[in-house]
Amino acid sequence: MTAKQKNVVKHTLICWTMGGLPVLGFVLFMFLPIVISLWLGFTELHVFELDKAKWVGFENYKKVLSDPMFYKAIVNTLYSLISVPISMLLGLLLAVLLSKERLKGKGLFKAMFFLPFVCSSVVVTTTFMWLFDVSEFGIINSILHSLGFKTVSFLTTPSLIMPIATVMIVWNGMGQYMLIFQAALTNINKEVIEAASIDGAGACSRFFKIILPLISPTAFYLLITGLISGLQNFVMFQVLASAASGTLYGPSDACITLVFYLYQSAFTNVYVNGPGFAAAIAWIVTIIIMVATWLNFKLSKKWVNYD
Repeated sequence: MTAKQKNVVKHTLICWTMGGLPVLGFVLFMFLPIVISLWLGFTELHVFELDKAKWVGFENYKKVLSDPMFYKAIVNTLYSLISVPISMLLGLLLAVLLSKERLKGKGLFKAMFFLPFVCSSVVVTTTFMWLFDVSEFGIINSILHSLGFKTVSFLTTPSLIMPIATVMIVWNGMGQYMLIFQAALTNINKEVIEAASIDGAGACSRFFKIILPLISPTAFYLLITGLISGLQNFVMFQVLASAASGTLYGPSDACITLVFYLYQSAFTNVYVNGPGFAAAIAWIVTIIIMVATWLNFKLSKKWVNYD
């Protein structure tokens, strides 16, 4: 073999290795799990041994769709999605304020608002549990008590769980929206804004008629990713549910969401529901996400400006 042929073989091996490893990773850790979960959704299984699976057709899907807990999980998940537009609006407001040239200490403010986003979801939820705790360590109740009001059992009152969770999700995520919106605002051509000012456009007119349309693709991206992430809310609600000891989904099942319901069905209620039932939930959630994403892309034609 000549030196030229050796170089060709070497180059080919390098290319196959560099290109093949990501493909192998995709097949092993994404494609195969997808195929297995699709198959599991049509089987009855109460142990973590695939050879024990029994084919039952659409029985798991019928069982999910007839379970009242599934619909409560949908309602709670949709409730939690309120946090997406609120986070986007607050993030945009912060981005606009931090884009002011005369504002001092921008770096410090950015770090303060972005810090919650990089914190663990467990840490964030535990912090809020301390804030709303009914004992002497609960800051909110301590303030209420000092003002002469009665203490409130925030974490064991079903009607207060979702509002607390929404505030927590907004606080945790608005820093990300702020940072991305600010990057979009920075990329706007200042000559366009200056030209509008010369033509007599006021601050509000410039913001709503020029700036918002120019950053609408960024807003669309954040809306899509926020909704997909929101439909998968899980960890925070699991930690909140742990505040009410002895309950699976918190007081009166107030903490149940779709992915939390999936997790408990697969790992806690394995002998009642099991992996097959959980796989069916996973595919229903997948369909919901796909439909929501498709609708967003359809509606985006009416408000997203790519010019």
